[in-house]
Amino acid sequence: MSTEITIYPLRATKKELCDLLKSMNFKKCKHLWDWPKNAVNFFGFVSEDYKSFDGVEATVYRASQKEKEIYNGVEWAVHTRVRASGSEFDQRLQNEVIKEIRKKFGGNFYNDWLGKNRYRIVEGDKRKPVGRGVAIVFEYVVEQFGKLAFIIPDELKITGKSKIEKFFSQIDPYKILYNALVPFVVAGFEYFFKEIFIILFKYSKVSKKKLEKKTGNVPFSDILKISKKEMSIPELIAKEYSFQNITEINNAYKNWLDIDVLRAVNYSKNIGKKRKSINDRITDLIMGRHKIIHNFFCDYNLNKKRFLQLLNFILKIFNSFLDFLEKEKKIFVRDNYLKIYRKYSFNKKSYL
Repeated sequence: MSTEITIYPLRATKKELCDLLKSMNFKKCKHLWDWPKNAVNFFGFVSEDYKSFDGVEATVYRASQKEKEIYNGVEWAVHTRVRASGSEFDQRLQNEVIKEIRKKFGGNFYNDWLGKNRYRIVEGDKRKPVGRGVAIVFEYVVEQFGKLAFIIPDELKITGKSKIEKFFSQIDPYKILYNALVPFVVAGFEYFFKEIFIILFKYSKVSKKKLEKKTGNVPFSDILKISKKEMSIPELIAKEYSFQNITEINNAYKNWLDIDVLRAVNYSKNIGKKRKSINDRITDLIMGRHKIIHNFFCDYNLNKKRFLQLLNFILKIFNSFLDFLEKEKKIFVRDNYLKIYRKYSFNKKSYL
């Protein structure tokens, strides 16, 4: 879903409209479809402070004959689009583009939801930059897991209990696939905690104070990357830790942000009671990944049900960590849309 607004300026050349979009920091881009012919596609996206989630698409094109008849013979039009998941900034930017074009060149516009000359209704977002950044990471990882859960095949239907049937159940080729996907899950776990560490570091007063007291040598190659803005200081600090190790993750967060990750992942009560602690289960997951990668190990007891349980376990860890950030650190992360993941289960056959 999206909101599309097309404006039909009374007096404007193709170049004037393109120049106006460029002045608003829109960049030329390619479109999936070459539509309409000779159209020029632009994209507006502001990554600073995580203002944009999806950005604003804008296309300058020659108006169709029907559009010319409806809108007083206009020659050129600008079509804009923002996806439903666009940020408040994206929504405001879409309105701003229409306002600027109309102010300079006149004309009318059409909103595919609200009708003629109606600007889109902007949905407010109370999140600060740090909360938006964390939300982007959380949503991205969970969506990747959701795609995986949706498409992963069932194992072979072997229901008997004879020795031969148990044997064939053990050598089910689909179980090789489930094992091969474990490193992907661990990569998502690692990405989640690493990227959020970098975001929290960027906006934390605690980390800035600790950074002032840090001593040590920095490789010139890293200094050069920082000078070229190819690497940030939080990313440089993150390089000192392995985020494939729960103890290392905890050390990074404790040393620089005064956050106890081991406490945070156990913060919520909805993870469930198991004989093993949450920390031991995380360690088992990461060690399982290492055995697959380095020893070509295959766990033939890993079926689809257990794999989806693994995804659900990771999601509960993420939610527990976000509960901690929201309640203890007062960092608002989950809007009404992201709150659905608090009780979400990957066992449902639905694509997020």
